[in-house]
Order: sequence, then structure tokens, then C-alpha cells
Amino acid sequence: AAPIPEAVERCRELLVQAGGNRTIEAKILVVLAELEAGLGHFDEARSLYGRSKTIVEELGLLLQLGVQTFAAGTIELLAGNPEAAEAELRVGLDTLQRIGAQVASSTIAGLLGAAVYAQGRYDDAERLTELSEATAPEEDIATQIFWRGTRAKLLARKRIVDEAESVARDAVGLAAGTDALTVHGDALMNLAEVLRLVGDKEEAAAAAREARGLYEEKRNVVLLAQAEAWLRDHLDAPAGRV
Repeated sequence: AAPIPEAVERCRELLVQAGGNRTIEAKILVVLAELEAGLGHFDEARSLYGRSKTIVEELGLLLQLGVQTFAAGTIELLAGNPEAAEAELRVGLDTLQRIGAQVASSTIAGLLGAAVYAQGRYDDAERLTELSEATAPEEDIATQIFWRGTRAKLLARKRIVDEAESVARDAVGLAAGTDALTVHGDALMNLAEVLRLVGDKEEAAAAAREARGLYEEKRNVVLLAQAEAWLRDHLDAPAGRV
């Protein structure tokens, strides 16, 4: 997977090459929006997403309209605004359920669970992980990782320690088999949080450091800063390297 700055440049080249094909342009804009969010350019990310949404609405592409709320949710979660992420993702989930797009809705439900968890609504988050688990195909690795990450933290909060660790490590194992550095890093950060919650400070730090390395390789400046802050705030580590 290319570092974010390189991917941004490639997306901008592809926009030019799209030659006015609005369907392709909309898809590229969504990818570009997520990438810009990873660099901390949230206003630009929202603008790009808005452009894509306008195109998709005008073309009447309901499936794409629902699917791409995943990007909107990702942008707002990166920006530290889980309430806005939830609002976008709920629209997407409702749209996809209405048109019977079960597989796509499972992915949105998985990320929505993370947004709800971030607001401390643990019962609602658990129900969303159950929905995601029930509707996600086994081969949809990303979705399998998403719901497991939130589920593991919920189990840890209930002090169901062995299962919490097992579910979190399953997510990391699935992510390790892909080239998705950000998804792998997120799975590791979820594992780190689970280990912190159950009192394993040393292993939690190791998982968070590994995640930080992946974010650094991807050059996702937002998640890199969040990982460093997590290490500093939760494990009493100095800022920067631990």
C-alpha cells in the first residue's frame, strides 16, 4: 500500500484522466477525501466528499450513496467527531437496508459500532457489532476486522478477559494477512486498548508501538499522532518515541 502523499497524487492524476466520467470521478473523490483526512486536511476532505455525494445523488446511485458514507464516517472519526460520524453512517445504513444491500450494510454497521462505542454507548455498539457479524460474508475481511475490534473492547469492559483478547487477536491476525496498513494499525490499537483494559500494560504498549510503526509507514499523520497520544496518556510514556 502506497504512503498517503503518493496515493493523493495518484488520485489527482486519475481525476484528470477520468475525462468527465462522473461515476468514476465520484469514486475517486471519495478515496481522495479519506486520504486527505489521514493527513489532517479535514476541510478539504469534507469538500471532496461533498462533491462526490452531489454527483452520486444527481445520478441516483443509491447503492453508492449508502456505501460511501463509510468514507464520511472515517473522516469524522479521524477528526475526533464520532457524533458526526454516527449521523453520516446511520443515513448510509438506512439507505442500504432499504434497498436490500445486506453485504454493504454489514460494513457500515461495523464502523457505526465504532462511532457509537467512542461515545460511550456500549449497549448500542454491541447491537451494531452483532448486526455486522450476522450479515458480513466470511470473505469480507475488512468488515470481519471492524466488528471484532469493537466487540473485543466491549468484552474487555465486561471483564470477559480471555474472549476479549481472543477476538482482538483474531482481528489482528486477519489484518496481518492484508496489505492494508491502516486497517492493520487500527486492529493493533484495538488490541492495545483491550490489553490496557484488562491490565496488561506491557503487552498493550507493544501493540500500540507496532501500530504506530504502521501508521508512520503509511504516513497517516492523524493516526500516528493518536497512537503517540494513546501511549503517552494511558501508559505514562514520554511523547514521541517510547
